[in-house]
Amino acid sequence: MLEVREQGELVIRTDLILGKGRKAGLNDRQVELLSFLLKKGKGTMAEFETTLKVNRRTLQRDLKLLVENSFARALGTSPSDPTRHYEPIL
Repeated sequence: MLEVREQGELVIRTDLILGKGRKAGLNDRQVELLSFLLKKGKGTMAEFETTLKVNRRTLQRDLKLLVENSFARALGTSPSDPTRHYEPIL
């Protein structure tokens, strides 16, 4: 029962965050990227490129926007660091 409750809370929290993103002016691609992060918990540039079928430069701009608007945080040394990943701010 606790697991069902936690899953329900996660769904509600995800919907609230995505709604907040839309109100903040995120476009559909950026909302999809944020949704990916919320579902997976974290992601790398390679995962985003493969899963979302978006080129790297566009992803870099979208991720920068998500970080600037406090929807996500970047963890790693630099944008060129292959171990750099992003996670949502809940």
